[in-house]
Amino acid sequence: VVRQPSMRVNMKIIKLFLTTFFVISFLICCNDESVNPPSNSTFYPLNVGNSWVYNSKTYDSLGVLINESQFEEKLPSTVLKDGQSVYEYDSPLYYVHNDKRYLQLKSDGLHILLGSLSGTVWYDESLRYKYPCVMNDFFTNGRNGTDTTFVTSLSESIVCEAGTFNCIVYKNLYKEDDGTSLKVVGYGYDYVSFSIGKVKSELYLINNNQQYIKSFEYSLKSYSLN
Repeated sequence: VVRQPSMRVNMKIIKLFLTTFFVISFLICCNDESVNPPSNSTFYPLNVGNSWVYNSKTYDSLGVLINESQFEEKLPSTVLKDGQSVYEYDSPLYYVHNDKRYLQLKSDGLHILLGSLSGTVWYDESLRYKYPCVMNDFFTNGRNGTDTTFVTSLSESIVCEAGTFNCIVYKNLYKEDDGTSLKVVGYGYDYVSFSIGKVKSELYLINNNQQYIKSFEYSLKSYSLN
C-alpha cells in the first residue's frame, strides 16, 4: 500500500519522458528531411591546413582540348577581421600582386575578400556562395558588383576522382561594361558540397562567333581537411 502512490508517480514520470523523447525525435527527423543542414557553420570547411587538389582542362575558342594539368588550393594561415577569423586563400586562379585573397564564413554564406599581405587593410569583399539558400536565389558579386550568381540546384550528384558528392549548383554570369550597358561575356557553374567545399567548376566564354564555348573546367582529385 505504501509503494503504490510512488509507482503511480514513477509511471507518470516515465510517460512524460517517453512523450518528450518522441516529440524531440520527431523534430529531429523533420530537420533531417530539410534541404539544407540547420547551420552554415560548417558549410564551407575553413581551417588552416585545409587543401583541395583539382584536375583541370583548358580548351581553345573552338572547344578543342589544349591542356590538362593539376593545381592546388589551400588555406595556409588566418588573421582576424573585426574579431572574426579570415583565412588566407592560396589559389592560382586568384593571383593578385602584393595582396592576398581571403575567405570568410558569415551568416549569409562564404565571402571572398581582397586584403593586404598583413591582413590589416581590406579593399574589396563579395559573397561567393550564398548559404542557406533556396532555388532561384541570386546575388551580385565580382568586379564592382556587376556579376550575378544564381542558385540553379540544391542537390546534384557530381562524380569525380575524389568520389561522388551531393552539391549545390551556383551559376555565375560574368559581365563587362561595353560603354553603353553591361554585357554578359561568359558564364560558369560551381558545384559546392556541404562540409567538403568546391567539387567542380566550369567556365564558358563567348568567342568571335558569339558562341559560348567551354574554356576551362576542373574537378576534385583529392582533399585534406583538418
